[in-house]
Amino acid sequence: MRLEQDQSGEQTNPTASDGALAQRLTQDELAEVLNVAIERQAEGQQYGGDSTTVEEAVEIARQLGIPEDQVLAAAQDLQGRRLQRLDEAKQIRLRGEIKAKRKKGFFISLLPIGGAAAVLAYFSPLLALAVLPFFLFALWRFLAPVADDDLRLEEPPPKPGACRVCGRPATTPRSTFCEEHRWQGPSAQT
Repeated sequence: MRLEQDQSGEQTNPTASDGALAQRLTQDELAEVLNVAIERQAEGQQYGGDSTTVEEAVEIARQLGIPEDQVLAAAQDLQGRRLQRLDEAKQIRLRGEIKAKRKKGFFISLLPIGGAAAVLAYFSPLLALAVLPFFLFALWRFLAPVADDDLRLEEPPPKPGACRVCGRPATTPRSTFCEEHRWQGPSAQT
C-alpha cells in the first residue's frame, strides 16, 4: 500500500474512498493483483528485504481469513522441501568428494602397476600382461558410480548427547538415542 504525504509532511494511508481502492474486483483481477503483490514482495526480498517468520505469516493469514492450521501445514511442508534440497545438495557434494578420492587413488595406483609392468616387460612382454587384472580393477573402481553405501561411509558418526533419529536430547550424555527411539528390548514390546 502506497503512503501519501499531506501538506504537513506526515504520511497518511489512503482510504477506501480513494478512486483506485474503492473499485470492486473480479476473481481474476483479484488473483492478478495478489500475484503481482507477491512478485513485488519477492523482488524486495531478493534485494535485501527481511524474511518473514511463521508467526507473521499466521497473522497475515488470519487477516485474510485463512485457517491457521493450513498455514502451519504449508510451513512444515516448505521446511521439509528445504531440508530435502539441503540433503540432496549434501549428497551431490559427498559424491563429488568420493569421485575426487577415487581419481587420486587411480592415478596413484598407476605408478606401481606401471612400474611392475615395465619390469615384467623387460623379461618378457607376455609377463607384462600379468598386471592387467590389477589395472582393470583400478579402472573399474575409478569408473564405478558412487553407491549409497559409499555415501554412508563418508557421513560423520552421530554426535553423543543428541538422538540420531529426531535430534532431541539423548537419554544419557553418551547415548545417541532419545527415550522414544532407544532400544526397549523384548520385554517392553508386550
